[in-house]
Parts: sequence; structure tokens; C-alpha cells
Amino acid sequence: MTIQTQTQTQTQTQTPISERVTHLITQYKAFAAKSAENVLELARVMHEAKETLSKQEFNDFCQGIGMDRSASTHKKLQVIAKQLPALEAHKEKLPSNWTTLYKVATLSAEQLQAVVEQGVLKPNVTGHAINRALSIQPKCKKASAGRHKVEFKGINPINSAPFYKALKDLAVKMSVELVLDGDVESILGVKAGVPNGTIKPENTLDRFLFEAA
Repeated sequence: MTIQTQTQTQTQTQTPISERVTHLITQYKAFAAKSAENVLELARVMHEAKETLSKQEFNDFCQGIGMDRSASTHKKLQVIAKQLPALEAHKEKLPSNWTTLYKVATLSAEQLQAVVEQGVLKPNVTGHAINRALSIQPKCKKASAGRHKVEFKGINPINSAPFYKALKDLAVKMSVELVLDGDVESILGVKAGVPNGTIKPENTLDRFLFEAA
């Protein structure tokens, strides 16, 4: 079984590559220098290979240039290729770093025009500078709206009333809702009409679950 597999692998490796594939491999390697113009040419050749070659030929092409089809480089070059007309219009201003060039390729037509007019687009520009020029803030996880829970542990039942008063004062100061669970109200002797919010007992009085709107 192993011998047969090895033989098949050797046979596949020794299969002649077509002249078309060889030509494209030669072209790709010829533009391998990391200048902006050459990155555009790399993207063009990559796109041409993907669009004109058969699946097996394209696999041969990727193997010939030493590129994994699932690698980010392959995907980024395809994105750059789709934006070639817009990018070539500003060829002399494009960043020499191909990853930053990919960033430029992801911009909308309006965003690209904005960085050009602001004088931001130039060979040494960074992705951070582009974001800053376009006021693009790093994505961060937003706090969800609605009710939020905070758990307090280790509260002594004897001191629960002072604890509640302090928490109530804080709720008023911070303008958050604070509502007591009925059982806690009765234990603490709190009258109705408590400021917004919720404190709920969990198992015992020394474990409170606080919800704020």
C-alpha cells in the first residue's frame, strides 16, 4: 500500500507541466521584487492564471511558484487584482509594502480618493496612517444594551442594610436602575419605591446578584 502510494506520488510529480503554466510561472517570478508596480504585476499574473487555467493547471501554477492556495498571500493578491484599474491610476503613489497595498485595495472609491486628496497615499504610507486619515477606529466589542448583572459575594447578613444603603446611593449617583427582589426587601425592611435596579438573593443573603439597566 505504501509502495503504491509513493509510486503514484512520484508519477504525479513527474507529470510534465504545460508550456502555458511554465510561461506564467516565469512571469510571476520575474515580478517577485517587492515594489508596488511589481506587486500589481504579481496580482495580475495570479488573476490571469486563476481565470484562464484549468483547476489542475492552476494547482501546477501555485506549486510552481511555491504558494499555498489557502494562504493569505494568495487571497490578498486576488483582492489587489480586482482593483487593478483604480490602483494603476495612482501607481507612483502606491505603498511599496505589499500588505499595505492590499489595505489600499480594500478601500472604496471614495476612500481612495480621500487619501489621495489628503496627500496620505505615498510609497512609505502605513495602514495605521490610512486608518487615521479616514478616521477608521479599531473595532472593539461594544457593551450590549439592556440589563447587566453584578454578583457580590461574602456579604455579612448583619451588615446587609448598610451595604444596601451604600449601593442605593451609588445607583442614584450613577443614574442606574436599582430594584430589590421582594424577599430581600422584606428581610432588609426596605419600603417600596426603591430607586431603580435589582438586587436578588442567590441561595443565601451573603450572595447577591445585582442587575442594572
